[in-house]
Amino acid sequence: MPHGCCATLARAAWCVTPRVRATLGVPEAGGDGRTLLETLEDYLAGKKVLLLLDNFEHLLPAAPEVAQLLANCPRLKVLATSRQALHLRAEQLYAVPPMQLPAQGQRPEVIECCEAVRLFAQRAKAVQPSFALNERNVRLVAEICIRLDGLPLAIELAATHVRVLSPRAILTRLENRLRILRGGLQDLPERQQTLWNEIDWSHKLLDERERRVFRRMSLFPGGCTVDAAMAVCGVTGEDEEVLQSLTSLADKSLVRLGEGDVEPRFLMLDTIREYARERLEESGEVSTVEKGLAEYFLDFAERAEPFLYGPSQKQWFDRIEAEYDNIRAALAWMDAAGERGMGLRLAGALGWFWFRRARFTEGEHWLERFRSAEDVADTPGPRAKAVYFLGWMHLCVGRTFWGNPLRARGFSVRVSGSGGRRGTGGASPFRRCGWDGKKATSSTRKDGLPRMKASPARGRRVTPG
Repeated sequence: MPHGCCATLARAAWCVTPRVRATLGVPEAGGDGRTLLETLEDYLAGKKVLLLLDNFEHLLPAAPEVAQLLANCPRLKVLATSRQALHLRAEQLYAVPPMQLPAQGQRPEVIECCEAVRLFAQRAKAVQPSFALNERNVRLVAEICIRLDGLPLAIELAATHVRVLSPRAILTRLENRLRILRGGLQDLPERQQTLWNEIDWSHKLLDERERRVFRRMSLFPGGCTVDAAMAVCGVTGEDEEVLQSLTSLADKSLVRLGEGDVEPRFLMLDTIREYARERLEESGEVSTVEKGLAEYFLDFAERAEPFLYGPSQKQWFDRIEAEYDNIRAALAWMDAAGERGMGLRLAGALGWFWFRRARFTEGEHWLERFRSAEDVADTPGPRAKAVYFLGWMHLCVGRTFWGNPLRARGFSVRVSGSGGRRGTGGASPFRRCGWDGKKATSSTRKDGLPRMKASPARGRRVTPG
């Protein structure tokens, strides 16, 4: 810039203009009646200047003054760092992503060139001059950077522990990122001296509605769609408020907007999610919100189930895959909370997904876990569905029903009713497969289900047709 570049950091919105004036060396207005902003405009009118405004997220009320300067000083450029957009017409946003992270399986020499790993090595060497990357520690350092989501401050704070801990010991202690990364860097502003302070600063800038959505978002390990967020993070009748809060959280970089196959997904870095989880536990809302999440994904799976047998099955398999981490969280909550009936319904709805995606071990675990619970003995339909899929998963991993507890407990369950669901023409996959609750004898595979022979209720071996 021909007329220079200046940077300024104000402590409050009202002092932004005075701080810019002082930094530029502009004399205060005389007795001509002009305001300080007008004096600045006159000074900058013919000059080509780059003005740097740091940490502007807590100075947003001063944004109209910046807009006025830009409108009346055509050669002025402003570079503002902020966790929140200024929402000015002249604004062009550039989201600063986390640092580049190494990919799985890369060679050590490639990992060493990754910018996140280089930053860790530089900061580690500053506190421990003998530190150097080598074949023994480079993959550990890479894993540390991955666990810290590529956040520069987090990586710098972790690297300071090299003075007393090995990279392996640091990685082991990262189960709680926010606790180990509390060691301050004294030459930074207080709010940037620890990772916890940095996130807490952003959290304090939220209004109460945004804080509620923020802390409840911590329950989604796999991110979520707008519909899921509205169902779990809001209260009845506040759908639009939840959407506005999500947009605001994205503006403040507390959530990220990711691409989804069907619709966008809101994601939260694991480090930020850990902080949000602490806030959720403090609020006393954990059990209520976890139940809401479980109910939402039970409904999601049961709505998806009919479409897993038709021409759109791949699309629905992919939708379940996108939500799978959240579904796992729902299954775990149902098990821990003793909601075995809900768990049996959810596991049964996922049976065909597990079978077609070859997730036999996990599917078998959950189906058997909920099927065998005593408090679901009065739900023969879901139990029969669980046994049906359990049988095929047992076969796929090399087991049969001969001498298996399934023969004694589960396969003698009779299916009552059609078991039909929306989109299947009123016929459950069991009846379309020829199973009437007594035996399975189908020789057709129009819907892609495996052929079955013999009568499981009598303990005979079941084999593919």
